[in-house]
Amino acid sequence: MSAESNWWREYLWGDDGLLLHARVTGTSGAPLVLCHGFGLSAFAWDRMVVNLPERRIVAIDFRGHGDSEWDPTACYDRAAIAEDVRAILDALAIERCILVGHSFGGDIVARLAREHASRVAGLVLIDVGPEIRPSGMRLVRGLTDRMPAVYTSRAEYREWLETIYPLADALALTILAANGLRTGPDGGFESKLDPAFRRAMFAFEETASQDARWALLETIQQPTLIVRGAESVVLSEHTAQRMTRVLKKGCHAVVPDAGHSVMLDNPRGMATVLQDFLGRVA
Repeated sequence: MSAESNWWREYLWGDDGLLLHARVTGTSGAPLVLCHGFGLSAFAWDRMVVNLPERRIVAIDFRGHGDSEWDPTACYDRAAIAEDVRAILDALAIERCILVGHSFGGDIVARLAREHASRVAGLVLIDVGPEIRPSGMRLVRGLTDRMPAVYTSRAEYREWLETIYPLADALALTILAANGLRTGPDGGFESKLDPAFRRAMFAFEETASQDARWALLETIQQPTLIVRGAESVVLSEHTAQRMTRVLKKGCHAVVPDAGHSVMLDNPRGMATVLQDFLGRVA
């Protein structure tokens, strides 16, 4: 559906004064609001979106990511980020939408579904759950800890992306590499990701309560699709099936040829299961 030229950018103020960035495309249908995972950006969805029929889509950059501002106080807790998303919905006059969240973004959209239930018509949680495979978390943390903050070239950055996302669609990585860096003061390239966000995320994961996460799922009233990459090292099939049972209106899909970052690895497959779900809820 949407080539890069079909998107436009919005820069919007959050409640605490941070300037937040979103990319928007399309004008028809119930808005689809896309929330990326840790270390990604609004550009993570492009290859999936071109496989969807025309509709209004908003892809958000979380604070500390992409072209949204870094928080000078390093306030990167999930409650603040959820309110950023709500502020973007307000600014764009979106009263009701379907929320899609990948990984960390799944935690955010689940909070919004609970706290602003009347504004959420449906929910899609991509490869995220109350229980994460310990081996998968160690792998993710090890890779992200080694990833540099400064690069000599965009090609070097792309090589790192290939290491972190080994199953990803080649064009998806090209899009991420083209949009994930800014020019540094010495002429090199710096990641747009605030290093403080990484520290905050892993600090939370070390203390997060699985019971509280399961309890959150029990409160969600909206139709909810759980998507798991068939090769995921993060979300087990057992946990995905349990999530489907715990949710009041849960359903479950597995996308082949995909790991944790389903929309990067198999964008067409992710679009197929998403479109099927949208046909039932909007």
